[in-house]
Amino acid sequence: MRASSSFRVYYDGEGGDGGTGGGGSGTGAGGGDATLIGGAGGGGDGGTVGKEGAGAGVKAPDTTGAEFKLPEGWDYRSALPPELKESPSAKKYANIEELVRGFDNASQFIGRPTEHLIELAPNATPETKRTALEKMGLPKEIAGYELKPLKGEAANLLKTDHPNFGVLKETAFKLGILPDQFQGFVEGFGDLVVKGQKDMAAAEIQRNADNIEALKGELGEAFDGDVAAANFAVKKLGGEELAVSINKAGLGTDAPLLRMLSKVGKMLAEDEGGGDKPGGFGEGITPDAAKSQAQDLLRQAIELQASNPMKARELNAEAQKLFARAEKRAK
Repeated sequence: MRASSSFRVYYDGEGGDGGTGGGGSGTGAGGGDATLIGGAGGGGDGGTVGKEGAGAGVKAPDTTGAEFKLPEGWDYRSALPPELKESPSAKKYANIEELVRGFDNASQFIGRPTEHLIELAPNATPETKRTALEKMGLPKEIAGYELKPLKGEAANLLKTDHPNFGVLKETAFKLGILPDQFQGFVEGFGDLVVKGQKDMAAAEIQRNADNIEALKGELGEAFDGDVAAANFAVKKLGGEELAVSINKAGLGTDAPLLRMLSKVGKMLAEDEGGGDKPGGFGEGITPDAAKSQAQDLLRQAIELQASNPMKARELNAEAQKLFARAEKRAK
């Protein structure tokens, strides 16, 4: 059997000529495993494979279980045709691992119904966007919004069956807000209303406290008496109904109103025989009034200093007491 000039794989039992590189002509009876070129080649001087009849040959390398490694820094895109090198996928995935993961992710959607897939172009029309939202759960009719009642403190302030929420449903439907999103929005709004009510109540309490402190500083010892006189006027003029209206309007500690009602109450008490008499509103005096009386007593004391020193001392002592009372209440 003459050697062929082309590459050939020999199998068990076949011999091979001496090879193309030398002048050997012998044929052997090769044996054993499958061999490459020259199972039992002839013994030509320039033969590339064994001597005649050797029967050993060159065995193919065993790569079973060997780890395959790409050359370091090798870019898989260098082996792609030019048109694929510029494809979006080739530009997106930098290596084979990313490419395979991307393919796995994409293959999960292969065969799925198109109504389960959502894709919006940058210039999508409102109609296209609404179709996509309907796939996500947007109802086709406003009736699809089933708003659940609120819980906790918000339930006492907001009733979701109120007509106003019907208007909000129309707005949500028009804007493409999903029902669960709308429910969450309403619940968040309810929490905000509760917080607002608490903040307003706290601010009202603080405002009343500040007003009372200001009135105490202004009225001094007369504070308790003036408040009693104002309450007396309210009772006589309108009773409980008037008191509730004043408090609802946030005027229960309003300084101008209290001063006015106090004067009215004192006039009403005088008409009934009250006032500064026993059972009236006391002998309290405001800081300003105390200072004014003290200054009058000092002027009198100065005038009497030469003619009646003893009386002048008495007036001066009384003036100092009034100054002290005024200063005490002002603090």
